[in-house]
Amino acid sequence: MKNRFTIGETAEIMGISVQTLRYYSNSGLVTPEYVDRRTGYRYYTFNQLHFIDRIKYLRSLGVPLKGIKEALKDGRGEALLPHLKKQYDELCSSVEELIQARDGLKWYIDYFEYSKSHNKLKWPYIRNFPKRYAIGTVCGEKEPVPDIEIRLDAIRGDREMKDMKYKRQWGYTFDYDKFMSGSFVPLQHYMFLADRPASMPEKYRDNVLEFPAGEYLCFMTKLRSENWRAESVSHFFETEGGSRLIIVNEYEESLVEYKDSPHEIQMLLSEG
Repeated sequence: MKNRFTIGETAEIMGISVQTLRYYSNSGLVTPEYVDRRTGYRYYTFNQLHFIDRIKYLRSLGVPLKGIKEALKDGRGEALLPHLKKQYDELCSSVEELIQARDGLKWYIDYFEYSKSHNKLKWPYIRNFPKRYAIGTVCGEKEPVPDIEIRLDAIRGDREMKDMKYKRQWGYTFDYDKFMSGSFVPLQHYMFLADRPASMPEKYRDNVLEFPAGEYLCFMTKLRSENWRAESVSHFFETEGGSRLIIVNEYEESLVEYKDSPHEIQMLLSEG
């Protein structure tokens, strides 16, 4: 049985490049076991193919060469465990970030597609929502809308809020009677959070809004349009002794002009 292999033969057998083998050798990971004194040629032995294969496998898992070298120097199988566990934890963190990014993209796709499919509906419809969370600010009764939005931007832009994950949709809550009378005087202005916040800076804890899970009566309309009139939808939302929660969420159809953006009016019918 042949027991010595040139660097070229070893590279071909193991499916890696000669340059990689030389790098492994220069790094002290696995050096050719035999050197021909006459020619200076270096040879790997059959047993070393096993080490090279393990290094290949560990590298395919993302384990750094430094960790591999430390474990091989120790020689015990258990010496690999800290390096394997560290790489596992790092991958889990990366996977979680990728999942969040994927879910964020899917939500934003749905956001624009939903607006496109619902903004021409002429009748109300029912939607069921889970509990929703948002970062909001209280609106002054005569406060200009731009001032309200800037204040919310400042809260979201605070360094202490840099880890918050948002669903980029603006919204307002309204007093039922004032809204139905046609008065655009919001109680709160908010942006949705991707999930319930695990922690919140003390100074912003009162800015966390919770919207109950349940069944909502909804209607899409261009709320800020000069042609919009509350009476055009008020008869859909007439209520006696029921919920007084009115939520209005904006859908940005245009990326440059917002005054004609459709808004979905949502009134809580029942919690659950």
